Amino acid sequence: MKKQTKKRSPYIDIVKAVLIILVVIGHSIQYGSGPTYIEKQLFFDNNIFKFIYSFHMPLFIMISGYLSYSSLNKNNLKETVISKFKSLIIPILIWSIIPFFILLDYVNIITSIKLFLSVFSTNLWFLWSLFYINILVKIINKYFKDNIFIYILLFLITFVLPNNLIIKYFNIQFSLYSYMYFYFMLGYFYKKYNLEDKLKKFINCKTLIINTIIFILLLIPFSKDDYIYLTGINIIGNYKQIFTDLYRYLIGFIGSIEILLLVKYLTLKLNDKVKGTLTYLGKNTLGIYIVSSIIHPYLLPIITTNVSNINYLFVIIESIIIILFSIAVIELIKKNKILNKYLLGDK
Repeated sequence: MKKQTKKRSPYIDIVKAVLIILVVIGHSIQYGSGPTYIEKQLFFDNNIFKFIYSFHMPLFIMISGYLSYSSLNKNNLKETVISKFKSLIIPILIWSIIPFFILLDYVNIITSIKLFLSVFSTNLWFLWSLFYINILVKIINKYFKDNIFIYILLFLITFVLPNNLIIKYFNIQFSLYSYMYFYFMLGYFYKKYNLEDKLKKFINCKTLIINTIIFILLLIPFSKDDYIYLTGINIIGNYKQIFTDLYRYLIGFIGSIEILLLVKYLTLKLNDKVKGTLTYLGKNTLGIYIVSSIIHPYLLPIITTNVSNINYLFVIIESIIIILFSIAVIELIKKNKILNKYLLGDK
């Protein structure tokens, strides 16, 4: 007789579906609005882009922290490293071959190797952050018994580390990983202390309204300097940066709560077909993220060369086509167990 396993709530997958749709829309705004929009980085001033980028990756990794809690406490350090290497690093390595050959325009072997290592170490940065953070958390879990003060200490240390030098000499996007670490821990401890049951009484319409007002007020002053990609995390020599950092962490948290609450209420009104579609997308976010990361920066700008400015109808059409194409590629990959294992990190 087979042992029954507890089915995961579709709510999590629906949240992930909403997030991956926003990721694709955000990248379509960035890469699918014509060469001028990319060269002058006008997307950073786009209000929809600001809205999406204020919270989307923080919430994604918050969910990852929540979902990773059980495996991180079940597996030992060696098992965790091997598992994450197989599911994250190998797909990054293989999918890095495509942008490498796109960028390659010379035959010097040494330079080519350096280029590939550069592409490999920066490609699919979100998966890299998942890898590093999972290993770090497992080390703290094993040797410090999840001591919360150790986690807080490491969080505080990230503000004084020389991020620019780390990027320069090690080609590691340390600021992004540090930023993600905070939100991963929120999800991890949310699960650890079973806060879901304890906070149920606060999940109501009044909470949603208050949170929405706070989020809108926080979003109004969001500017170019508030993107983690541009200003990083380092207060040494620039103590005003701490206000940018704290604001960025706060709006990421409030924005994440906003989406979690909105999806909670909206799922009650969705029919089963829509729920099923969103759940399916939510279960394939990794594949959509990987495939779209090739289409957006390398293919979409070529297709939209003649576009002179942002057109939201085009953005929506581009996003739908990219999601559908990504799903088609994913389904083809899934038909082969070996490809599914190495390209999508499936077990």
